[in-house]
Amino acid sequence: MMMNFTLSNQVQIPAVGIGTFMMTPDQAEQAVVDALACGYRMITIIAPAQAYMNERAVGRGIKRSGVAREDIFISTKIWASQYLTEGTVEKSLELLGTDYIDLMFIHQPAGDFMAGYRKLETVAIRPMVNQIEMHPYFAQESALKVMEEYQIVPEAWAPLGGGRHNPFDNEMVKEIAAAHGKTVGQVVLRWNVQRGVVVIPKSVHKARIEENFQIWDFTLTEEEMQKISSLDLGYQGTAVKHFDPEFVKMCNIRKIHE
Repeated sequence: MMMNFTLSNQVQIPAVGIGTFMMTPDQAEQAVVDALACGYRMITIIAPAQAYMNERAVGRGIKRSGVAREDIFISTKIWASQYLTEGTVEKSLELLGTDYIDLMFIHQPAGDFMAGYRKLETVAIRPMVNQIEMHPYFAQESALKVMEEYQIVPEAWAPLGGGRHNPFDNEMVKEIAAAHGKTVGQVVLRWNVQRGVVVIPKSVHKARIEENFQIWDFTLTEEEMQKISSLDLGYQGTAVKHFDPEFVKMCNIRKIHE
């Protein structure tokens, strides 16, 4: 049975959604149709949503699916350059063809990120979901602890490694998958979900979309969870680490507001 997590405002968010990052409009539309047909109830549009033209395509896919709008959890994102742009949310509503969005992400501040953080201090709604990279090779345990403290639900982009890491060739993960009669991808997604993390795997292939959703009929043991977590390599990039609790603490130490 599909799992949901509860946000701090008591709204239910599905534990698995379909991501549409960098899909063409035709691909995004069909992926939404296929995902909703096999049981997904969350569509996540990755930033910059309007620039990728995915919002209009997602809206078309929802209409084609025949699933009622109130049964679908839609999330989209405001790009860093759009923080101060009037009508950004209204534009997303227009493109999606809906009168409400269930979750609106604000992309991490870019460029003059201190100015971005100043703007974020003006928001009236307390953040409830934090979308960051999370997979076995970048487990983000410290970030998970901070989010739990602030009652924020974590959501993983690149939950299967994002192309930079390949769990599919890992013998240990393959053994765990074989023990459960599942694929490596299903095991990796289940690992994150059991940690309380929402996952949004992306695929344009109907069979893979269906496979990614079939993770509800098995449970990883604590030993298996620990084995998969042992693959963690820490942060491998060079960009500003907005996901890092220590970086955010540093920003808070500096007086970023007026």
